[in-house]
Amino acid sequence: MLTLFIFAVVLGVSASGKATGVPRPQDVDPKADVENPAPVFPDNAPLASSGIIPKEKIIETIKGPPEGQVSAELTTWRAYERAEKTGTSHFVGPDRQVWVLKAKMPEFNDFRLGLLRDAEVTFVFDAETGQLLNQKIVGFPDKLPMIARPDR
Repeated sequence: MLTLFIFAVVLGVSASGKATGVPRPQDVDPKADVENPAPVFPDNAPLASSGIIPKEKIIETIKGPPEGQVSAELTTWRAYERAEKTGTSHFVGPDRQVWVLKAKMPEFNDFRLGLLRDAEVTFVFDAETGQLLNQKIVGFPDKLPMIARPDR
């Protein structure tokens, strides 16, 4: 009996043509795309070279590697994502210019991972603002923090 009542209510609501979902708040713009919001760092491919942070200044942000051990490449976010196979991020526009810095260091101290030996680090900085957008750190831990015991 209850099933018949629920079926009749659902049939009546769907036949009336009214939406059965949660109503949208009145102050929300119906044209706003919440699935893919606008990137925080929009495309800046036509940016003049005067608006780009110089290579030397970006390299100075990495402390530790010996002189000449850092490579810096100006590229787009799309090219970086394809090269590193990181997937797509809607946080940065695909044609945003970025500096990709790669360095090999005998030791690298990361606040989360601790001391890493023979580390390969990759930093991605926004070419216009200098803000760090992404980092990748690969190395061998000096100690395994999950296994290390305080008594040894």
